[in-house]
Amino acid sequence: MDPQAAQVYGDLIKIGLPSAVALAGVVSSIVLAIKGYRKDIEIENLRNAREMERDKAGREGELVRSVTPQLTRLHDSLIKYGTLYAAYIETQDLGEEFPAKNRKELTVLYQSVTDSLHLGTEIQGAIFLLGEESLKGAFNEYWTSVSGFTHTHSPGDYAKYASITSAIRQIGDKHEALFAILSKIYLLKDT
Repeated sequence: MDPQAAQVYGDLIKIGLPSAVALAGVVSSIVLAIKGYRKDIEIENLRNAREMERDKAGREGELVRSVTPQLTRLHDSLIKYGTLYAAYIETQDLGEEFPAKNRKELTVLYQSVTDSLHLGTEIQGAIFLLGEESLKGAFNEYWTSVSGFTHTHSPGDYAKYASITSAIRQIGDKHEALFAILSKIYLLKDT
């Protein structure tokens, strides 16, 4: 080989080999940077998704906390009324006189129940915002029972004692089922 050609080849190897290595280093750095960037994006997306889940759970918890006292007030007034109404019917069935004081309390409790019925629409709104189909169904069953009982068992109406106690028991069972679902949402358990 001609010494000049050997010199050119030698220079090419001296310049080209380090350049090729440098080029490979640059390419691999770019590839690693892109992969690292993608991984950073994935991590950020996961972080954002987790943050959104945490925010959602917080909002759901807040809705459950706002609904719970309303449901409790409604149910408490209904149970107080239903218990006294059952005593009123039982007293009538026995042919005894229902005390005037208790009759007045019965009317006051009935008014309390009917006043509490407006809570149903507020509760329903919050429950529908929670978006759980099982919760919506449980609330609708509970609400149908509560409003049905209230409309068919006013202080002036007569009903059989057994039907009153059965209706109150059914309302209690539906209330319990409703709270079980609310509890699962609040405590972030699988429903």
